[in-house]
Formats: sequence, C-alpha cells, structure tokens
Amino acid sequence: RMADVENEEETPKCFSTKVRRWMLLMLGLSVVVLVTILVTILVLVVPSSKDADDGPDLQESCSEYGRTPAIPSDQKEQYMTLSLALADFLPDAGFAIDSCDSTNMALLSMAETTPNIDSHSVPLSTELVERFSVTCLYFATQGHQWTDSSQWLSEGTQCG
Repeated sequence: RMADVENEEETPKCFSTKVRRWMLLMLGLSVVVLVTILVTILVLVVPSSKDADDGPDLQESCSEYGRTPAIPSDQKEQYMTLSLALADFLPDAGFAIDSCDSTNMALLSMAETTPNIDSHSVPLSTELVERFSVTCLYFATQGHQWTDSSQWLSEGTQCG
C-alpha cells in the first residue's frame, strides 16, 4: 500500500494552482458574458409589461397634455364606425376625438384593438357592447394602475 501512495505523490499534477485559478476565472467570465447576452435578448425580444396592442398610452397622454395623442386615419375610420354602432351608449353631447373622457378613451382603444367593422353593416353584438363596457370601466378606474392590467380583455366573453 505504501508503494501506491508514493507513486501517487510522485506523479505530477495535471494543473498547477495558478492554471486552476485562471481556468475558474475564465469559466466565471464566460458565465457572466452568457448571462449578460441572455438578459439583453430577453429585454429586447420580450415585450414590456404593457400589452403590445395598447398603442399610445392614452391615460399618460391625458395626464401630460390634457388630450389624447393623434391617431392614424384608419383608426379614425374605425373610431367613427364604433361611435355609430355604440351611439345608444354614448353621451348625447358627444365629445372631441382627442377628449380625455373615459368613454372616448375606450372608443379610441377599441378602434385600435377591435377587428375592422364594416361601416355598412355594423352588427351591434353583445360582445361589442360588453367589450365597450369593460373598456370604459378600465379607463374610468385608471386601469393602467391596476396590479394586473395585462391580458384582462382577451378573446371570448368579457362578462362571463
């Protein structure tokens, strides 16, 4: 047994302490670089906490400028179509398209997120009324400050 121990002691070690430290340092740096790359990819690829389909932040714009941001012409057409379809649920006096009224902001939001509605045959579906009601509630209660304010208005029934 003594001979075995002596032989083990005589064989040179594969790596010196200096080489081991250098290898551990390189391994640590590699891990740091890899983690940095992954975090960068996640930040750039994964959308922020705001929904991607939210468009301009209407409530933030109203807080800063006292009006909603300008909207594209195709969204204005959808806004007008929705206004006609939901006329029974809108104030008689109406409001300007850049108004910060929660009902107007709901219409603007829906104009951006609701699939195109044919202006010649506007179906006043229960789903459209439900979606409008819930969207009005969202803007009237400062929904952007809700603890869970994403994906609350998904496909299917809004009031079920």
